Amino acid sequence: MNADPDHLTRVFVNICQNAVQAMAGQAEGRIDIELQREADRVSVRFRDSGPGIPEEIRTKIFVPNFTTKSSGSGLGLALSRKIVELLGGRIAFDTELGVGTTFTVELPLDPPPQEGADPDRSKQPGAALGMLERKH
Repeated sequence: MNADPDHLTRVFVNICQNAVQAMAGQAEGRIDIELQREADRVSVRFRDSGPGIPEEIRTKIFVPNFTTKSSGSGLGLALSRKIVELLGGRIAFDTELGVGTTFTVELPLDPPPQEGADPDRSKQPGAALGMLERKH
């Protein structure tokens, strides 16, 4: 896989931060991370023991500027989704109230070049990320 490690770190840290914040106030909290490699892709699953995501906000969590927190920009998951998609992958979640949430990040081992993109920049989503970050 040819991806900027800083961008992937941003995605993974954001998912873990959200899980930790969701579990705040619980007597015990747990995040399990599982890596699975297949022939043409890698999947990383982040499973937490938090309260789960309420039905009414599930469709909004990847929307820029949406947040349930008193502080924060609401860009974390939107930016994470953009990074993953620009690398030719996908990010999704499964959640159950009272049980927890699992975020899955799937990335191709060799991302396809973006249509019309400069080949040297096709695997580096920095320009598009900068545009997303400036929208707040």
